[in-house]
Amino acid sequence: MPLFAKTLLILLSTTLLLATGCSRHTEYEQLQQKAKSSLNPIELQKQVQPLLGKFQGSQDVPLQNIPPSLTNLYAGPPNHAFAEEYQGGKFLTVDWGGPDWDFGLMIGNGSLKDDDDSNIAPRVIDHWTNGVYFWRNGRRSSFRLY
Repeated sequence: MPLFAKTLLILLSTTLLLATGCSRHTEYEQLQQKAKSSLNPIELQKQVQPLLGKFQGSQDVPLQNIPPSLTNLYAGPPNHAFAEEYQGGKFLTVDWGGPDWDFGLMIGNGSLKDDDDSNIAPRVIDHWTNGVYFWRNGRRSSFRLY
């Protein structure tokens, strides 16, 4: 393969990787903005508590059982919902994304670590209010959220 073709291939591959990362960042921010503008986190916690009482440990939650406000929150319906015990609390975790990039909301009754170095494997946690958190997979150093 000529040097020009190799160089062009490397440039295109790098551009695609950078664009994918930016798109993911934007999707995560869009979810945060939409949730903050359309949901009341305290009401959301009240809606989720009875649901969490029906599940022990970590279990899948059928999407038809989650609050309707969550099914219409993002561009498409959530991929998955599950009840889980996480860092000493019990949460409904709802996720969007794909096989290599997930992000979503955790709603429950616990307090998660919320500091600048939070690298809760493999999730990065962003605090909305006590008991309601945004999350994404990856490391905080992957990109900076404001």
